[in-house]
Amino acid sequence: MCGLARANKDKGNHIIVSAIEHHSVLETCKALEKEGFVVSYIPVDKFGKVKYKELVKLIRKETILISVMTVNNEIGSIQPIKAVAELAKSYGVLVHTDAVQAIGTIDIDVKNIPVDALSMSAHKIYGPKGVGALYVREGVKIDKFIHGGEHERNMRAGTVNVPSIAGFGKAIELAKENMTANSKYLMNLKKYFAKLLIEKVPHTIINGNPAECVPNIMNISFQNIDGDAVLMLLDLAGIAVSTGAACASGVAKTSHVLEAMNTKRKMNSSIRVSFGTQTTKGDLDYVVQELAKVVANLRKMSPVKIKTNKGGKKDA
Repeated sequence: MCGLARANKDKGNHIIVSAIEHHSVLETCKALEKEGFVVSYIPVDKFGKVKYKELVKLIRKETILISVMTVNNEIGSIQPIKAVAELAKSYGVLVHTDAVQAIGTIDIDVKNIPVDALSMSAHKIYGPKGVGALYVREGVKIDKFIHGGEHERNMRAGTVNVPSIAGFGKAIELAKENMTANSKYLMNLKKYFAKLLIEKVPHTIINGNPAECVPNIMNISFQNIDGDAVLMLLDLAGIAVSTGAACASGVAKTSHVLEAMNTKRKMNSSIRVSFGTQTTKGDLDYVVQELAKVVANLRKMSPVKIKTNKGGKKDA
């Protein structure tokens, strides 16, 4: 993003991003603001989907760049990136998308989705950690962000990590080859897990869009307990989950994604669960078994009890 913004600052200084972007984008925007750029944030609806009409209102003559992620990393909501890109093009505005959570999960074709830049990472599709790629549409200006050599067409200095790049290439090849089968398998797991959760763990809320979402991410809230406590107790049982972005583990902050969705009562009681191709229904049976124990015990210790209606039913 920095490279795109700096290379085109002669055209304007206004950038638009969604309120639920990954911190890698949000923190970049903060840095750009110190350089004189102005950043506007697109709100999202209760399902975590950007409000297209609000985006239209934010565009002005100084706007040079719009960045909206293809898939949100915390709740798995799929964003209308094609519509966003087409809108940007109609105004002559550049568009970037963070497709890290989308690659290998949903079909992305830059011939049909007119983004100018698309970022991706290998570790999300079982490739080597620490290697990523940036697609830049031909003819788009971008400033180099590491100086000192002529590598990568004079865009990024430094000796390239050939083994990791090759590994990434193979991971992309396999992800594309197996995407349909993997997505079907993961969606079946997700539905199985959701059904089990509702049955075994009372007062559970699944956040995000139930229809427009990827099959490998689920964000869950539990009434009257703390998500960090759930995370720690599950960790003791050998179960790895997170309370937000995995790269923000250990940071005691509420989720900016859930906050943007206006789900304040859920922000501190939520965890994110990810599924992989090696996950089995047996794994999920164990997770729900332990989760039911953890949630029940934490609720017993909670000073705030779940309210019941006059008819004796508990509030969800």
